[in-house]
Amino acid sequence: MFLDTSILIDLIRKDAAVAGYMKKVVEREPLYSSIIQVGEVADWCYLNDLDPTTALSWLGKMCYFTDLTEDICLEGSRIKQKQRKAGKNKFSLIDGFIASSAASSEQKLLTKDRDFDGLENVIVL
Repeated sequence: MFLDTSILIDLIRKDAAVAGYMKKVVEREPLYSSIIQVGEVADWCYLNDLDPTTALSWLGKMCYFTDLTEDICLEGSRIKQKQRKAGKNKFSLIDGFIASSAASSEQKLLTKDRDFDGLENVIVL
């Protein structure tokens, strides 16, 4: 399972619904996230006066962070344009990179972000 930033942040917050769902997933499969989310999680931590090093260390023990590649960037750009044409005007290039990273890892993307609706292999909580 590939975790979007919204899920990572809810895990840091200890959101009960996400934690309950994740407990079932962790027993069955490894967890992944993109190196991009290191920056997004750190940004959220700074905004909320939390130590990003502690949060990222904790998350790093639970999931593998994948690197960006040229292919992921190209596919992420294509996905962004597809979502924008479908009316998802807030779907960002970073969102495209995250969706592409999940696909390149052959993982389903777990998110709370409705902008990912319509993409294959995406679970929106």
